[in-house]
Amino acid sequence: MHKDLLSRLILILVFMITGSSISLAQEQRATKEVALLHYPFQTSYSSTLGSILRRPKHLKLNTFSIRVRSDRSHVPFFENRDEQQIGYALQPQAARLVLMIPGLGATSTSGTTQVLAEALFDQGFSVMTFPNRFNWHFALGVSQSGMPGYTPDDAQDFLKLVQLSLQELRAISGQNFLGYEILGYSLGGLDVAFLAPVIEQNLKIRLDHQILINPPVDLLAGAMALDHLYDLGGQISETRKDVIMGTLIQTFKDSVGTNPSIQDFFRLQKSLGLTERDFGWLIGNFFREDLAAVVYMSQQIEDRGFLKTPQNRYERSLRMIEAKRVSFLDYIEKFLTPRLSEKGTPLNARYLVTQSSLMAPEIGLRLKTDTRIRVLHTKDDFLMTPSGESWLRSTMENRLILFDRGGHMGEILAPEFYRELARALRRSSLGDNCFYRC
Repeated sequence: MHKDLLSRLILILVFMITGSSISLAQEQRATKEVALLHYPFQTSYSSTLGSILRRPKHLKLNTFSIRVRSDRSHVPFFENRDEQQIGYALQPQAARLVLMIPGLGATSTSGTTQVLAEALFDQGFSVMTFPNRFNWHFALGVSQSGMPGYTPDDAQDFLKLVQLSLQELRAISGQNFLGYEILGYSLGGLDVAFLAPVIEQNLKIRLDHQILINPPVDLLAGAMALDHLYDLGGQISETRKDVIMGTLIQTFKDSVGTNPSIQDFFRLQKSLGLTERDFGWLIGNFFREDLAAVVYMSQQIEDRGFLKTPQNRYERSLRMIEAKRVSFLDYIEKFLTPRLSEKGTPLNARYLVTQSSLMAPEIGLRLKTDTRIRVLHTKDDFLMTPSGESWLRSTMENRLILFDRGGHMGEILAPEFYRELARALRRSSLGDNCFYRC
């Protein structure tokens, strides 16, 4: 009897130990959730727009220009405007270099790009910044098709720009870098997932940390979300739109050289009586203007009859207005899919966006198995669906940092974001668990 009791006690003890080990292992693999304390914005849309308040405090990026394609110097109305502007900030001594890819439509010196470059520079990194691939300038001077949007092809196009830019930066710095990292935000975060292996394979450099900030998980869902935001403008009169845009532009024009405060934002919101609908339309309108510029440029490179307004060197606004009527879904279905199908393989929009998204099988496998990859995201990003969040959690596990709010990129206003970014980039021999302990 005593022997039987002893056996039971041993079984219970073993169960408790193994159960605790399993619980600890599960906890260590779980997504890290971070609350943004004292965060001033209450909604996803206001958080997103509020991110434009953040400006660099002291860093001004230097720039140089790179020509990737000699055949795009004579595109009508854009002669000799094909060179790409590259931003950089070099430490006074040899350092690790971060390659940064910004979000949709952004340039190498856009506001958020400069803010993140400054944060990295202050952590001891040298930084080189690029334009985003979904940018009219990239479409003109880098994109093989002149119609960016299919991520695997765009990554191959981007490779040449990175290669030439690294050569130029090494010549400028006169030194070798101690190592390399890559970071992208918004659409640039998605680009990092595709571009990093292409760079490593072709340029023979190792990217020790690969950081994705607010990447869209499902491009089709993201495109539909942006179209929905722009369509909110149908509920707003044209007069009110003009007042909102005019006041917003003037406010930030007046604040050039200074840092507009959160109070400035709330004063603007109160004076104009801005609602969530207004905020949503503003976000959608900003993104639609970037799309329109790419649509316009694609037809300057090769006029395929998508735009019916005649080209006119001295009156471009009417053709641009027509280009702005093209939605993101239109661009995928009517522009991009037929163009890619000309290669010989008929495509549909769903296949195209799946192969361009994080959930593409090969990319999803990389995210799951490559421990150098970290994702920083927000729970209320309007570009991420509940299924997208679930997929990220199960794929990234403890390499996903999820902030409780911030909308799309609004977390850059919070000190917690910079703390987590520093931890994600910290070099350590402790392995993945350092993500928690460091």
